[in-house]
Amino acid sequence: EGLLSFFGGMAASLLSTALDEVMEWILAACIEYCSQGTDVELADKVLLKASGSSVVSVLTSPVNHLGVIQRCQSECRGLLEPEPISELLSSLPWKGTLYQVFLFGGVMALNVRLVQWKIILQQEERELQDQDEHID
Repeated sequence: EGLLSFFGGMAASLLSTALDEVMEWILAACIEYCSQGTDVELADKVLLKASGSSVVSVLTSPVNHLGVIQRCQSECRGLLEPEPISELLSSLPWKGTLYQVFLFGGVMALNVRLVQWKIILQQEERELQDQDEHID
């Protein structure tokens, strides 16, 4: 197979890395956009970004699996025989991926809701302090 065997699965690996980077950038932009005009603490932003990153990693994991399988395929005896990408995609654990998306997506939604409640409580507390100052 020669030197070209080092490049097997490279397209899938590069695609996975690119998808990770793009989704991380979009996630960071969404968090910044949605937190404008509010007092979202840095720790809360990091929590939301970590939750979003876990969802993104679950979504890009099939592309990573594809790259690993393609790197292991070879015409050499004793190694996995090359298969068309359509067959490889159909053999991936899609059910488990779907469960993970729901699980991590639910954790992310819960984290978003907790941060929202925290901001609402902080605003109410500030309003009560302002009322107390006006009374004095």
